[in-house]
Amino acid sequence: MKKIICFFILLMSIFTVYAQNIQQLEANPSFKGITIGMSISEISDKLSFEKSSNGYSIYKVTDSYYHSVFNVTMNYVRVIGLNGKVHAIEAMKLIKATNAHATVFDTTELDIIQAGLTRLYGNPQYGLNENNAKYNRIGVQWISKSKEVNCFIDFYGTFVGYKLQFSLCEHNEDF
Repeated sequence: MKKIICFFILLMSIFTVYAQNIQQLEANPSFKGITIGMSISEISDKLSFEKSSNGYSIYKVTDSYYHSVFNVTMNYVRVIGLNGKVHAIEAMKLIKATNAHATVFDTTELDIIQAGLTRLYGNPQYGLNENNAKYNRIGVQWISKSKEVNCFIDFYGTFVGYKLQFSLCEHNEDF
């Protein structure tokens, strides 16, 4: 029994020593090789231009390799460009209710993404919880000096559906 306890303590101390922290987000703000701040031209063969909005260029990622986040399959991934550089990456999964099947608020996939991000950046710094007339939001957020990562679910109702979203982007304080 003592050996098991000693082994468990040793194992926990190893994980504590090698645990990542938020500085990893600042040092390597990347999603599968797409890095915040890199030139859009470096990945143009993986992108399809969708539209421009408020000075941002929005591209759909066409390479299916990018359509999962920690093995959670997403419907689509977008890269948002600003001044020819990657400003943000967002991956979304939409689950719509049908006449035959209502949706159930299930956070399993959110939990998987959050666990992966926690391994990279440590425990989440902020909770993203919002309830309003349109949706209920539950999720988490990490913010470093100039980058941020979000993962959340917006639940629109049992007979409507929900949206699961992961995003990695530049972070600017509003004040």
